[in-house]
Amino acid sequence: MPDFFCQKTNFMLKLRCMKNITVTESALEMRLDKFLLTKRKSSRSQIQKLIKAGGVLVNKKLPSVHQFLKIGDVIEFAETKKENTTLNKKNIQAKKTRTKSVFDLPIVFENEDYLIINKPAGLIVHKTTKTKDEATVADWLVAKYPQVKKIKDAKNKDKNRQGIVHRLDKEVSGLLILAKNQKGYDHFKNLFKTRQIEKKYLALTHGKFEKLQGEIDFKISRKKGSGKMAAHPHDSAIGKTSLTKFSVIKKFPHATLLEIQILTGRTHQIRVHLNALNHPIVGDQLYEQKKFNNSSLRAPHLLLQANSLQFLDPNGEQQIFKLDYPAFFQQILDSIENIKIDLYAK
Repeated sequence: MPDFFCQKTNFMLKLRCMKNITVTESALEMRLDKFLLTKRKSSRSQIQKLIKAGGVLVNKKLPSVHQFLKIGDVIEFAETKKENTTLNKKNIQAKKTRTKSVFDLPIVFENEDYLIINKPAGLIVHKTTKTKDEATVADWLVAKYPQVKKIKDAKNKDKNRQGIVHRLDKEVSGLLILAKNQKGYDHFKNLFKTRQIEKKYLALTHGKFEKLQGEIDFKISRKKGSGKMAAHPHDSAIGKTSLTKFSVIKKFPHATLLEIQILTGRTHQIRVHLNALNHPIVGDQLYEQKKFNNSSLRAPHLLLQANSLQFLDPNGEQQIFKLDYPAFFQQILDSIENIKIDLYAK
């Protein structure tokens, strides 16, 4: 493991490198964070933070917290040694602040007003009351571009969201617009408000779609006492109006690859709408259906990606961005093509 890798990862601990560990049959299909619990004297929360901060590599690549392991995977991580110094509240906070900028994110495009990143699955965009201890895109943005602290939003007094003009679910990967200054922030906020940004997604769902394209107009409301959202008929008095367009890219024996465009921005909209059609997204642990529990088609992540963006930027220039499939997404598609879905069965 290179020296910079050891130096980069802090997490309030002094680090030293550990030898590589190769996954054997005993750890097959074990989740990465659970596997590391057996190798490090740390809590699961500490291990998850270490993974999100870039302190763990699987086959020389940055993994997700919930990545499932395969035989032959090579895992590199830092062994920890507790500091002997006594920490007071002031230096604890200082160390916490430093850990926020430990990880890095892939930048697709950048100019003086904004940047486009490729958000990995498993990373939240900004903190909530339930995720206050997790690393976020907002943490990274403030650490890398301190000037975003000056961005004002009359309707948003939460300082953790400065520069954040829209969001993606934690489990969703893909393109995310981040403002670097007030000009960029106001411009993109207005584009989203007036629906002048064309944003498309890719999703792999369970089951075959009969129609090649269509619209889903179920209303959406929050389920009481859970983190889920619920779908209701479009003429229901319950829920907010929601509209999703889809078109079939490819059909497989037991799955369908879709291109999706949302015309409203409700929480979990795509996941809720597809689940309501009895075509939940592969890898969606929140909206999974029991009838698909025995399906051999499994994925370590939600197979939903914010794949493309099109808009006029603050300088009036037309911009189009499009991503390739994430590696884990492509592996699943290849496995279906090669009729090797059993490799992902639990």
